[in-house]
Amino acid sequence: MYQQSLSSSDIVNRLRGLCQDKQTGTLYIIENGHLLGQISLQAGEIIALLAQKKQGLHALPLFVDIQNGGVAFAPGPLSTPRMALPSTHDILAILDGANTAADLHQAEAKQAGAKPAAPALSQASKTILEELLKEFIGPIAVMICADCFQVAAAPDAAVNALAEEIPNPQAAAQFQQRARLRLGL
Repeated sequence: MYQQSLSSSDIVNRLRGLCQDKQTGTLYIIENGHLLGQISLQAGEIIALLAQKKQGLHALPLFVDIQNGGVAFAPGPLSTPRMALPSTHDILAILDGANTAADLHQAEAKQAGAKPAAPALSQASKTILEELLKEFIGPIAVMICADCFQVAAAPDAAVNALAEEIPNPQAAAQFQQRARLRLGL
């Protein structure tokens, strides 16, 4: 069912209702006929965020910026794989505006298994991650790393974010394992 002209809080309330009802499917957010983003739910848990070619935690700020739009929920099996994300409760709080940008970074650190006061990502670590990512996805890794390093300041968060950019789940897991080994995490 498509609902038009909803405020951001109405959109979040619709999402919250789908989560509480333990729905499985995809919520599409549309504005002026253009897809702004999609949120995948598995048994009421948010498992994937996609918006403007960004995914996972990188897409979350784009959802926060949505002022209004239409929503359509497509129930059923998902084709989108599970992404490394904060809890559904934390995502809803961030989307509600109850949490600030600092809380987003806190959620990222919590989701990555790092302590909030994790060490900063050194230039040497950035080089290691970039070279390793090139082995998995080629020269585009340079641009992906540049974007990632602006958002993920902690090594573990950067490893997780970069792994999300690898389409093959087995290769992504191998990247994470090798990156953590090389960075001593």
